[in-house]
Amino acid sequence: MTAVTRKTTSTIITEWETGSSICQEMLQSTSVIDRVTTKLAQMALAYGFNGWLINIENKIEIDHIPGLQYFVHELTLKCRAMLDAPKVLWYDSVINTGELKWQNELNALNEMFFQVCDGIFLNYCISNDHLSHSKMMAASYGRQFDVYVGVDAFGRGTPGGGGFNCREVMEMIQTHGLSCALFAPGWTYEKHPKEHFDVQEVMFWGLLNDRMSTRTVKVPFSTSFCRGYGNQYFLEGQSLSESPWYNLCVQQIQPSFTQSQFYRYTLAKTVRQVTEKTGEAKEEIDVKVHSEVQHPANPSMDFDVSCGYIGGGCLKLFAERIQSQAVCFKLFKLDSDYFKSLEISVVWKASCIDDFSFALALTSADEEKIRPIFTLLETTSLSDKQRKDMSLQLCEVDPSICVQTIRQMEETNLKNGFTKSTFLVSSSKFIEAGYKDNLFILSAILVPCDNVGALNSCMTVHIGHITVHEYHTALFPRPSLNNMLCWTLKADLPLSIDDMHKILINPYLNINLQNTKTPPSTEESSISFNTDSVSKSQGSISVSSFSAQNCDIVSSLQSALSQSSSELSNPIYILKWSYSSSMNIDYILVSSYDQSGQRKLLGQTVGEKFVYVPSNDDNKLVSFSIQPIFPFANSIGDEQFYKL
Repeated sequence: MTAVTRKTTSTIITEWETGSSICQEMLQSTSVIDRVTTKLAQMALAYGFNGWLINIENKIEIDHIPGLQYFVHELTLKCRAMLDAPKVLWYDSVINTGELKWQNELNALNEMFFQVCDGIFLNYCISNDHLSHSKMMAASYGRQFDVYVGVDAFGRGTPGGGGFNCREVMEMIQTHGLSCALFAPGWTYEKHPKEHFDVQEVMFWGLLNDRMSTRTVKVPFSTSFCRGYGNQYFLEGQSLSESPWYNLCVQQIQPSFTQSQFYRYTLAKTVRQVTEKTGEAKEEIDVKVHSEVQHPANPSMDFDVSCGYIGGGCLKLFAERIQSQAVCFKLFKLDSDYFKSLEISVVWKASCIDDFSFALALTSADEEKIRPIFTLLETTSLSDKQRKDMSLQLCEVDPSICVQTIRQMEETNLKNGFTKSTFLVSSSKFIEAGYKDNLFILSAILVPCDNVGALNSCMTVHIGHITVHEYHTALFPRPSLNNMLCWTLKADLPLSIDDMHKILINPYLNINLQNTKTPPSTEESSISFNTDSVSKSQGSISVSSFSAQNCDIVSSLQSALSQSSSELSNPIYILKWSYSSSMNIDYILVSSYDQSGQRKLLGQTVGEKFVYVPSNDDNKLVSFSIQPIFPFANSIGDEQFYKL
């Protein structure tokens, strides 16, 4: 039940002589094109992405150009038929003669491909003339926003030099009313010291804030802020594993706003002349960024891996404690029907709460259009003076602002110092105030207490989980995992990928598989399996959210086998279970238990299978367990066990 607006496309790229050969084979007939495009659309459906970027970086024989256009057309139609919010883009590379000739604009030479797909991704060496020509041609189709002007963060051919100066070329693009395709934003990681990555990343996107729309999160949604990695794995605030891990399949929705909301950035540019190896003179632009904090309390919001409620960490809000200086952290831009009441819950913990109060606020997203709404959700009680101080700063005593305070509907003390606060925000307040928009800003507020002599000089809150959904919306039932089996795999010889496929197709039988990694001989691998049914535990626990893709067990098994000895002296365990596809499970924790009853987290999966190779220092395994994680706080499923 986690919803956020985003699209992901994969890339089809062919290059050099090898690419030419692939294209000849792929475009040899309409029947081949039909098969290939069907498979590509099915791949997108199976792996959960929205379409394809087609990048042909090699010459195409002139006789195959009609076939290439047919390929683009068919792939576009099939993606539209099969996928949610489909997008098939053509990269500005090959032209209508089959030559590889980048145009840097939409024109008569690449128009034939633009006509049959969802848009064109222009090469990066653009000019104002290129953009004017592109807009004119796209406008003749009523499709100027389907022209995605390429911007290379590394600055290769990009006006302004890319990097922190990407905003210069984005201003050019917006002046012409076209869309932007920002390429290689990994520049912030690849070109800077890794230990400064978070700072560089926030700065890079912060410089583009006024050139890009803020990402909107559609209600209902739920997040624990986990980024898909951590130094520990937390479950209900307790560290379940103290080993570093990563698994992007369990990454959570991140805030719509970042630390940059508190900064003002200024750029200093220096242009210098350099000489290429060819002897040609060239201008290069050096950019230095100066950042200045715009709040006296020096606030920060970071992903903290040292603390978490579910996953690898949580959101940490920090501010210096300055009397009468409330600090508002914008978190999410929400898209929700204004005429429907909302239930908002937050799982949080704070240091020295006696010195400050913590609250949430729901405000109108566009205060220029309509009468603003300021809804204060008090997780801790505020004094009249605190409310006044906060209103002075956050609302600026605007008489048109409709201010309403909402007390907690429910407060629950959770494990490991966390508290869950739940609020009901009635739609009647929005309607009475004349609010007729679907967009809101959800913020967190730290408000210093009235006690001037307070001991602590700072305010810190960790937010472990936030859920927003329509009030009285029927939540999905908590599903159970069924038919858990464990297959124990041992082999005297290394296995091939074909062997693995056979095992997975029919794992219940004792079979002999020909070893295809060795030269043809009479040698065989002896494969044996054990199966059994699962026994349920009576214990009950609880957690949070993510959506994901299918687990590729063949790749997992191949990886597991490559890490083991050639003779597989230790068994490999293949766990399998099932649940209804209609059930709303985000991901599943897989654990083992040894003779002492110690639980060891083996990993997370989004599929119905898991492969495990025990290490030599593992104590004797007694059982495995699987435990589903659902999209709402305190919705951690029951552990189910397989006893060895």
